[in-house]
Amino acid sequence: MGTPTPARRAQWLGVGALVLTAVMWSWNGPLIKLLHADGAGVPAVSIAFYRSFIGGLLISPWAIRPWATRLRAPVLLRIAAVGAFTLMTITFIVTASLTTAASAIVLQYTSPIWVVALSPFLLGERIPKGEAAILLVAMAGIGVIFLGAPVGARLAVVIGIGSGFSYALVQLTVRGLRRVHPATVACVNAIGSSLLLLPAVFMWGTLAVTGRQFVLLVVLGIIPFAFPYVLYAYAARHVPAYRASLIVLLEIVLTPLWTYFVVGEVPPRSTVIGGSLIFVSVATWVVVTWSRAKRS
Repeated sequence: MGTPTPARRAQWLGVGALVLTAVMWSWNGPLIKLLHADGAGVPAVSIAFYRSFIGGLLISPWAIRPWATRLRAPVLLRIAAVGAFTLMTITFIVTASLTTAASAIVLQYTSPIWVVALSPFLLGERIPKGEAAILLVAMAGIGVIFLGAPVGARLAVVIGIGSGFSYALVQLTVRGLRRVHPATVACVNAIGSSLLLLPAVFMWGTLAVTGRQFVLLVVLGIIPFAFPYVLYAYAARHVPAYRASLIVLLEIVLTPLWTYFVVGEVPPRSTVIGGSLIFVSVATWVVVTWSRAKRS
């Protein structure tokens, strides 16, 4: 059977990091619901600001020593990464505040379509036909959830689609920054987005929060933000963007589940059906890839 090569071990560590990333990210839904409280809590733009700022501060101790690695990437790519990250953050949180958590995460996970479309041009990564077919099954599951979910107002739909597009840009830019230390990528994106969001907070949000809300914001900055983005940046150095986009689809299954247990928001039946398709497709990809690696 042979001993796995260092590159192969790194790839599978990257896959494990992506699975853990999806689990952590899935806690965004219930925490945002608790904070926003149907418009009576923290404004969406303030949640986006605090999540980025707190998360960036938490990552900074690990980002300082390898700070010079940021010079390994073009300036325009670094700027694009911060811009994409900011757009993804605000559009997702606004969508989650206007719709159910299930609908918000479904709209964000139109991102694999954009990743598949853009990867060959921006990253030069060719997608095997077999993996593209598995991705189509996953996207069919997303279609089932989307058609059956109470999406809400047209504005929420447009913002949610923008969330999916910007999430794809984040995946592609992080992959492009794979020579930069993961903690540095996550820290720069988080702090940069908080600075870009600060003017919007003064116009449409507030910096004043209660003690309970601040605790929730800190948890939001730690569990579904700071740590998983370091993990994702690490995984992007070893796993192609289109494969990463497929693995983290697990988030779409877990987010409605946690939201139901925390705030009692019941996902529609279509979420259960579509989520099952997504889970099966991800599991199939893992088995197929593992079998191919074992044969080689």
